[in-house]
Amino acid sequence: MRQLIKSRKGRCTLVVSSHNLQELEEICDGAAILDRGRVVASGSMSELTAASEEVHIKIGRPGPTAPYKNVLAVMPMEPMRAIPGVSRVEFDDDKELLSLYFDRKVADAESIIGQSLWHLLQAQVRISGVTKGRGLEQRVMELTD
Repeated sequence: MRQLIKSRKGRCTLVVSSHNLQELEEICDGAAILDRGRVVASGSMSELTAASEEVHIKIGRPGPTAPYKNVLAVMPMEPMRAIPGVSRVEFDDDKELLSLYFDRKVADAESIIGQSLWHLLQAQVRISGVTKGRGLEQRVMELTD
């Protein structure tokens, strides 16, 4: 079934109902989120997951040869806030997650990723992952009771 859906992607409209949100996110162009029979959100996957408005960077713990012990002490927050289009920068020390929120009319996710990674690398901050937006599952949880 997955192969059939993937082979038709962009050529026709297929309606799929599933609770496997991670898989839907991978194979579908768009979605409608239902809550108790009512559409609470619909749009492209990029719109629903805010992939064009948020960037999340997973920060790695300092290695044994790192010039710092506390990553927050060297986190280049001000230079990242100065990136054109960035409206907010947050760092969750417990989750080791840096989040940048931006205006997609001013900048795209790829330019935000490039510039923020450059600032982090200049500060010798270890990076273990980068994602755009939130997963579809997280978005569904936010929108439904």
